[in-house]
Parts: sequence; C-alpha cells; structure tokens
Amino acid sequence: PEDVRQAYEIRHGERRRVRLIVTATDRKAAEALARVRPGPGREPEPFGEVAAELSVDPSALRGGVVEPISPLDPTYPAAVRQAIAGLAVGQVSDPIAIENGFVIARLEEVLPPTGRTYDEVAADIEAEIRLVRERVLMDRLAARLLAASPVIVMDRSLDWSWQTRREAAPR
Repeated sequence: PEDVRQAYEIRHGERRRVRLIVTATDRKAAEALARVRPGPGREPEPFGEVAAELSVDPSALRGGVVEPISPLDPTYPAAVRQAIAGLAVGQVSDPIAIENGFVIARLEEVLPPTGRTYDEVAADIEAEIRLVRERVLMDRLAARLLAASPVIVMDRSLDWSWQTRREAAPR
C-alpha cells in the first residue's frame, strides 16, 4: 500500500517541468551557469541552446527538457529534487553535484495535480507495480538458472562469447 500511494503521488501529484544541463565536470557546469545567468552588462543565453551545446544528458537534443519531475520521484537524485522544489518559475539553480557530474536546472512550470483520485487509479497502479516486481524476480531467477546450467557450446566464437558473458555476470 505504501508503494501504491507513493506511485500515485509521483504520477498524479504536483510535478515540475524543468530543463537540465548535465556536465561531467565542475568547470563545464560553471561555464554553463555563467552563460545562462545574466551578468554585468550582458544578457543570459537561452537555456535550451546552452543545454543542446554543453549537456551530456540525452535531453540535450530537446534543449534539456525532461519529463515532468515529482519531488517524490526516487529515480532522480535527492539533491536534484530538493533544488528543483526550491526554484521559482524561470529561476536557474546553482550546480548540483550528482554521482557522475553536475546538474544545472531551470524551472519552466509547476504542474498542478492531475485531479485523478487515489481510488480511481489505485488498482491500475498496484497491477503495474506487481508486474514490475514479477519481472525483476523472473530476471533474477533466469540469471540463477543460467549460471547453474552446464551449457556446452560447439561453435568456438559462440563459446568465447558465452564464457565472457558468464565471467562478467554478477554472482
């Protein structure tokens, strides 16, 4: 029930439409930030153009636009969600350190809740969560079965591929 409630809040609660610039280094993040924020005697460059040029995220192709983000969505780093929650529309965040680099976010719009009630969608959400969990468990079982199976591969190139795959598989 807690997972269903959280999924409901993520999908149907308040969300934020943002643009992101993701960089690998703090130097690139500082460069991007200097370009998208106004400075003495200069106008900021359009965020989307800077994102398209400097961002290493797949969203760069869309000017940094990502799907609306819920402040509760654990698929985004907590630091990013917290920074986005504190922005006003049109405001640009300071660089946010993440595991593999830095993020600069610009809040485009705050989206209100969808208006769907929990009771309307709870059964569908529960079914989706159940399917995802079943898929994860089936994948784990398949990996265990493959690891325990004595497979004999007759083709040398395929055997090399099979052995390399088995050695790389987590135990």
